[in-house]
Amino acid sequence: MMNESMRMDKIVTVLITGIFLLISLTAGWSEAVELVVENSPYLVTGRLVIKNGDVLSVEPGVVLEMGRDAEIIIEGRVDISGYPKGGEVIFKVQGPSGSAHKGFWKGIVVKSRENNLIKYAIVQHAKTGITIVSGSSVKILNNTITQNKIGVKAEGAQDLSIARNSFLGNFTDIEMKESYGNVKKNYFQGSLTCLKLLESYPQVEGNYFEQAHKYVMEFNNDSDLAITENWWGRGDRKRIKDLISLEGKGKVHFDSFLKEPQQLNEVGVDLAEGL
Repeated sequence: MMNESMRMDKIVTVLITGIFLLISLTAGWSEAVELVVENSPYLVTGRLVIKNGDVLSVEPGVVLEMGRDAEIIIEGRVDISGYPKGGEVIFKVQGPSGSAHKGFWKGIVVKSRENNLIKYAIVQHAKTGITIVSGSSVKILNNTITQNKIGVKAEGAQDLSIARNSFLGNFTDIEMKESYGNVKKNYFQGSLTCLKLLESYPQVEGNYFEQAHKYVMEFNNDSDLAITENWWGRGDRKRIKDLISLEGKGKVHFDSFLKEPQQLNEVGVDLAEGL
């Protein structure tokens, strides 16, 4: 038999309108989880694991209060489908707002190639907001990803779409290692570094970079990468070069850059439902 401390490590506490429901996450646990707005907010502590074959579905407007070091592991499928202007799915720290800081909880980890979707969510104060592990895929659309150590991290991802998100005040907005996919029409503001690419070759197009405190891009690839139609916060080639750190053999070809910024309604979270 497992002792009491081991047993408690495998418990997730879900707060449903004042009633605590304990869901055991032992090795044999397997159950779809549907979070509905009528029972919001939910308190998640420890590790919430969605097993292979099961689905975590979250309705618009649901609030998830994440306990310290809590994390959500997706081995099955995740379907987070909020909508704008009041229907966002909100991940927030549990407890008083003064306890919120980057890295309070661990984040969402996607470990499957299912039709995973994270759309119109607010992901904040995590160590890594969304992690995509090798061989997994997910569409990350129209989210506000803010005040995390890392906003989105991908390693070995081959089918990744990051579009129309607003990245605000993270240490690093997107970090990719040996990954592909697209990074399109996102709004980046107030981070240390917007993109860190290590042997990764995404399509980077139509993004709006503003106020990166360190670099817009840290590039450590062996081969070149061409990126197009991005606004770098400045409109001349020489000044843009200062925003790129080249650490590998490859070069970044950015000559097809915007000399004037896009309209803000063309980048970041799309306030009209859909993409």
